[in-house]
Amino acid sequence: MTVNCHVTRRHASGRKHVCLRRLPYKLNDCAAFQVPYLIQHTLKPTKHQEDIVQKMTTNTGHVAPPGSAWDQMALHMERMTQTVSVAPANELVIKLNSLLSFGQSSAILDTGCGGGLVTSRLLAIYGPNLPTPTPRILACDFSDGMIQQVQKRGQKETANGNPFWSAVETEKHDAQDLHGIQDGSFSHAMGGLVFFMLPDPQKALSETKRVLKEGGVIGLSSWKTSQWIDLMYGVSKESDDAMKATLTTSWSSTEGVVNQLEVAGFRDIQAVEVDTSMPYDSHEEFCNFLLTQLPHMKKITSTWPEEKLRRAEQDTVARMKMMSPKAPGNLSGTAVVAVGRK
Repeated sequence: MTVNCHVTRRHASGRKHVCLRRLPYKLNDCAAFQVPYLIQHTLKPTKHQEDIVQKMTTNTGHVAPPGSAWDQMALHMERMTQTVSVAPANELVIKLNSLLSFGQSSAILDTGCGGGLVTSRLLAIYGPNLPTPTPRILACDFSDGMIQQVQKRGQKETANGNPFWSAVETEKHDAQDLHGIQDGSFSHAMGGLVFFMLPDPQKALSETKRVLKEGGVIGLSSWKTSQWIDLMYGVSKESDDAMKATLTTSWSSTEGVVNQLEVAGFRDIQAVEVDTSMPYDSHEEFCNFLLTQLPHMKKITSTWPEEKLRRAEQDTVARMKMMSPKAPGNLSGTAVVAVGRK
């Protein structure tokens, strides 16, 4: 397998040069994952959603206790997407290390950390190469639930004898406002599949740059394209317009992501494309997840009458079956991973 690599440099004249390279890349077949801001628990489930949860828990041999249908659905969907973000996360930490070795790190920030996938991949791949004592690793997110996931992951890893997770700290922060974090306090910053989802990505990039030391490095990822995004575009004309407003070419192309980093003032920028896939067990379960739990779609569908939502799910299932007829199966996608230096 190969990935497309875009490297941008500025000549002394100020001209920008962007070149494309083909690099060998082998996907790491591991199970850790994270889709930032994926699960939110603010809406009461509809009767249709509860029916699906009951079917899911029956099929998997688990019995949902009274009142926990929404939590059971979230947990099931988290498991269902367990591999989608691994390849981009691996490439993110690898490219970041190539720009500035983690062996020279003084402190590492994982902004918009979600469930802690990028931190997990960092420690799995480069834990033994970190300085001694292990530098501070700060995982922050605006969601209490995500912070709790990181804490649970760290407790489990530490209990299993992993010596590197003891350096991981968690704090609640909005990636667009890292108030309380000192200027120039980190050598490395990571943001896996988060910046493009924010209301003001440039504000988040500015905040990340502020807390980086001079010469410090940033690594981030975004979606270029995916079959699940195509499904979201086609839900209806109204939602198609809304989705295009949030998932623009500013973040869905290699050149766009490079430009975002340049506008924020980063240099020595490199970007690659990484293929990945999202597994699913059932077309119906996946489409319900897509339309009712992903934040961008929930903004659209949360106000719909139940019958309209049901029709939209049926239409989405039909289109998904045309893309990928078999169940269980996989939907394909391509992520953009980019790094730069302050």
